[in-house]
Amino acid sequence: MPIRLFLSPIRREKLLLSTKISSASAASGKKELIGQPQNIVRHPDMPVEAFADFWATLKAGRPWTGLVKNRCKNGDYYWVLANATPVYERGQLSGYMSVRGKPSRTQVEAADRAYQLFRDGKAGNLQIKDGKVVKASLLGKLNIFKDMSIKTRLIVIIAVLSALLLGIGILGLYGINKSNEGVRTVYEDRTIALGQISEIQERLLSNRLDIAVALVTLRPR
Repeated sequence: MPIRLFLSPIRREKLLLSTKISSASAASGKKELIGQPQNIVRHPDMPVEAFADFWATLKAGRPWTGLVKNRCKNGDYYWVLANATPVYERGQLSGYMSVRGKPSRTQVEAADRAYQLFRDGKAGNLQIKDGKVVKASLLGKLNIFKDMSIKTRLIVIIAVLSALLLGIGILGLYGINKSNEGVRTVYEDRTIALGQISEIQERLLSNRLDIAVALVTLRPR
């Protein structure tokens, strides 16, 4: 059965409520856990970057999923796959809930190696993001949405789309105006050209008549 831990949004480091936890899989009994600092079950092998990311993610309103190494009351340790998420009631943050299950051996080995790099200061371009160990990239640094809550992301996306639609509308009106001007110019130019052709034809006809008259006048008697 997964372990459920409820954390207070005001005193987020306190364990408020827990389902039945056996002594083999937790630091101590249920009564000993309630009201205690959350780090009572934190193992020193856990890098500080993991918990910094944990709270930064939850404060941004996003869920967090990652592997956590906890310690038992007898000094032993155990790994859990923690799935934490903010809890809202009537649109207001009321707390944080973490549902913890059993990870696979492959997941534990991978997390153990990665966390060791962070503890030794050899993580390089690795970072912990939303509970996952990932490589930091230029694209990730430029991602303006990475630290935003889902609500904030939606607001930004709607604002950007609205701005784009407004821009498209303005460009459309500008294009229609330019098109109308082009049609008017073509019409005016064509009208002028037709008038000039008509004038040329009239002059050609007059010249022909003048030539014919001249020929008749100059004919020998």
